[in-house]
Amino acid sequence: MSNSNANSHLTIDERRIIYTGITNGSTKTAIAQTIGKDNSTIGKEIKAHRILKFKCKMPLECSAYRKCPHGRQCTSDCPDYVPFKCSRRDRSPGACNGCSNWSTCRFDKYVYDPDDAQHEYRMLRKFVNVILTDRGGEFTAADAIENDGRGTRRTRVFYCDPMQSGQKGSLENNHVELRYICPKETDLIALGLTDQKQLNLALSHINSAPIEKLGGKSPLDMAEFMFPDLYKKLTAFGITKIETDKIILKPYLLKKER
Repeated sequence: MSNSNANSHLTIDERRIIYTGITNGSTKTAIAQTIGKDNSTIGKEIKAHRILKFKCKMPLECSAYRKCPHGRQCTSDCPDYVPFKCSRRDRSPGACNGCSNWSTCRFDKYVYDPDDAQHEYRMLRKFVNVILTDRGGEFTAADAIENDGRGTRRTRVFYCDPMQSGQKGSLENNHVELRYICPKETDLIALGLTDQKQLNLALSHINSAPIEKLGGKSPLDMAEFMFPDLYKKLTAFGITKIETDKIILKPYLLKKER
């Protein structure tokens, strides 16, 4: 394969070939050879853009669920717990499209959609041209943030001067508002921040609050008006508008929803 093609971003046609390969049960290696990309590129693409289509109804994915003597009240310390493993879903190709066991499988099922993957790629390049952040340790991997798994630049990262996080301007207010719900030096798990769903809940309340500088509109109101494509993506991800009289910016928000 040519280096230029191996390092270039994926096109919609290449993503459709990936989809076909997954549906046919091809390995990542076979898909990579077909479109002239590295194996790692295919793996990262599928992992980044596969979507959870069906959520397992059991507390844990246990292979012994059919003969469970405990009423399927799964816990990780259960002596009969056998973690479910699926080579097709978890290894290669990495998604469940075309799986012959789809209709009978009761575990998490992921699908890859080439059009959704292409749309996500364009959305990031369109709406996140620049990232301005402080010098916290969690933001030190600038290359990993700026470039996707194929080495294609997708955004640019800029840092505030040392000890000058206020240079982020009004962006710093979101940090303050998040602390209303998640105070410093608080055990976030004990507070109720246990998964992405709970984090989305907090972000939904924060970004639904009216802001004076926005003429009494909320950030989500403005996103819906100015960038409808982005707003739809946020909604699909789980960040939704909360009615003004139901907004909660207190720690008990997360406990209330448990």
